[in-house]
Amino acid sequence: MTPEAAKARLWDTANKHGISDNEVVRILDDLAGHRAFLYLSPEQDGFVIVRPHGHVAGELWIDFAWSDNGQAIAQYMPRILLCARHFDCDQVAFSTKRRGYHRVMPKFGFRYTRSDNGTYQWRYG
Repeated sequence: MTPEAAKARLWDTANKHGISDNEVVRILDDLAGHRAFLYLSPEQDGFVIVRPHGHVAGELWIDFAWSDNGQAIAQYMPRILLCARHFDCDQVAFSTKRRGYHRVMPKFGFRYTRSDNGTYQWRYG
């Protein structure tokens, strides 16, 4: 998968799941400004976008993860944790409105808290 294909997948998935265009543009701007980092799968079947979170010291935020096999977090967790260590982050986090993660994410060591706007923030570490 090329960076261009990852960008197209990001837009496509965002549109399917109701992620705002402004959020996608922010992610792409962060990538262009080297505030976020794109990791492509060596198998060419997915990618993850991460960034150090500016509001909470020591937190690495997963902006987006996608994989052909639907196992993006499992596939990228070792790389995400390596990146967190590189940036001296003691937590990894992401947010979603999708409830299906409640069954899956605790298996990877994540816990959740519900925010005011109906999203779930998942934290590891």
